[in-house]
Amino acid sequence: MRRTCLVALALLALAACAPRKPDAGGEGQTSGASKAPPAFAICAGCHSVRPGGGGSGPSLAGIWGRKAGTLPGYPYSEALAKSGIVWDDKSLDRWLAGPIQMVPGTKMVFGIPDEGARKDVVDYLKTLK
Repeated sequence: MRRTCLVALALLALAACAPRKPDAGGEGQTSGASKAPPAFAICAGCHSVRPGGGGSGPSLAGIWGRKAGTLPGYPYSEALAKSGIVWDDKSLDRWLAGPIQMVPGTKMVFGIPDEGARKDVVDYLKTLK
């Protein structure tokens, strides 16, 4: 089971580093959202972009400018809930580069290694309402 999860995570990480197409997109987006970049596939495995959407991670709708660990109804790690982080360009880029390095004790264990792919995802997250 653990090996299967590691293989799946490795494949998602490779997908996140794949060449990006402008405005390549996904389904089920919130109103006014731009199309999800290919690197967002690694996020979409756990996170919804719809307000109140389900997933093993919290919804990313309205994440821009929100204090980390405060979306009602999601059981955040104590470490993230007490982090004081407010999601903006800098904090999201740092988070996506290495969540565990940024907030030891968080539940999110992997990120997006490619800087350009992270920028695409951060730009997309800004559009989610």
